Amino acid sequence: MKLLRDKVKRDTYMASKVCGMISRGDLRNDHPQQRKSEQWEHEVRDNFIVTVIQNEDFDPIKICEQLTKNGVILWLIDGLQRCTTIENYKAGKFALGKNINPSVVEYQEVKKDKNGKIVKDEYGNTVYEIVSYDLRGKSYAQLPEKLKEDFDNCPVEVVKHLDCNDAEVGRHIVRYNSGAKMNVAQKTITYMYKVATDVKKLSGHDFFSDCVNFSDKKDKNGTVDKIVNESIMGLNFFEQWQRNATKLGKFLNENATKEMFTNFEEELDGLYKVTTPKTGKLFNEKNALI
Repeated sequence: MKLLRDKVKRDTYMASKVCGMISRGDLRNDHPQQRKSEQWEHEVRDNFIVTVIQNEDFDPIKICEQLTKNGVILWLIDGLQRCTTIENYKAGKFALGKNINPSVVEYQEVKKDKNGKIVKDEYGNTVYEIVSYDLRGKSYAQLPEKLKEDFDNCPVEVVKHLDCNDAEVGRHIVRYNSGAKMNVAQKTITYMYKVATDVKKLSGHDFFSDCVNFSDKKDKNGTVDKIVNESIMGLNFFEQWQRNATKLGKFLNENATKEMFTNFEEELDGLYKVTTPKTGKLFNEKNALI
């Protein structure tokens, strides 16, 4: 008899715990089928930090657990922008801009006299006061201790999918992103769970960063992944070309081999040696396949 058990667990972590898990590698945020971080505009990013500081609610993050011979891997499959924004702010990688709402927050703290001594009333009770603090232009290090504590202790709701295989991880990524604004290239890779690692390896090749020199935006929006996919398809399955990017991705997922990716990597190695700044411009998004 086949045994079935619950495969979803819900939990709550503190924001500081999430940061620690990511920095230690306990929570992996680099799944090859997941789009890259820093997709948010600065205004969206900054207002999310205000949400965290005020301990307001936001959507849960989703994690897929994979059991491997090397141990248990926890993949962050939904919530990458939220988690990396929290991590980057705490690490001091950016300060808040001017377009935040609210820009000034209020909180209660113990009142102290000019000597730093806690003020008591006539009955010996601690006196409190309401403090207003302008968040505009402030980094994490500049926050008052009370707001740092609120930030660190902000609850992050977690949905964990237990004991997932590659196909199940890919399925969850697809369904969680079905309502999100992913472009065609970013969505295509979510269907390529068998070969996504190979695609990402090639899209990270020095040829694309040094010779072609795509912008950070092109790198983040999946343009290089698209070029790799089309090149593998064109070099090996030209007669079966799929105009629809999603169909092309699904086709490669089922038919592309390790040897095809290895051969293309060797081609990129050769191109890296001979490409000049002038000829590198030919390898743009439109013409790279040709």
